Amino acid sequence: MGFTRIGKVSKHRGLKGDLIIKIFESFNLNFDSIDTVYIEIENSHIPFLIKKAKKINNKKFIFLLKNHESRESNEILINNYISINDKEAENFLNEIEKLIEYRLIQDKKEIGKIKDYIFNDQPIVICDIKDKEVMVPYVKEYFFDVNHKEKLVAVKIPKDLINLN
Repeated sequence: MGFTRIGKVSKHRGLKGDLIIKIFESFNLNFDSIDTVYIEIENSHIPFLIKKAKKINNKKFIFLLKNHESRESNEILINNYISINDKEAENFLNEIEKLIEYRLIQDKKEIGKIKDYIFNDQPIVICDIKDKEVMVPYVKEYFFDVNHKEKLVAVKIPKDLINLN
């Protein structure tokens, strides 16, 4: 079974074992259908059953894991990556993946296309702009409006970033 990193265990919340989970930006997750997460401890993916998952915002959740209902038992989990299995991750196809082959529009002109992406802590979009491969951080300041019907993405990519690549 393969695993897809979705975020990181950030810190404790309260005294009863709740954990704050920070989700990577490009995932739009709903934990209603996920009952197990895998936390990377010493290079192994250890399964944990979710007792409770509550969304704080698009990037943060509060988790309570079964059989880990105290701060002490969760101490080892802090600052470790959290994953779900690849099959479940496919259900939450990230926004960037949907944008491959979309055209980029800047100042009402087509400037290129999205060709690929690299998924790390900070997702990077690989664009073809003026026959050059340009790597752009996937952030709201650069990618701000998506038209799925027309397969267009309105962007504001600084010229210095385009020339840097």
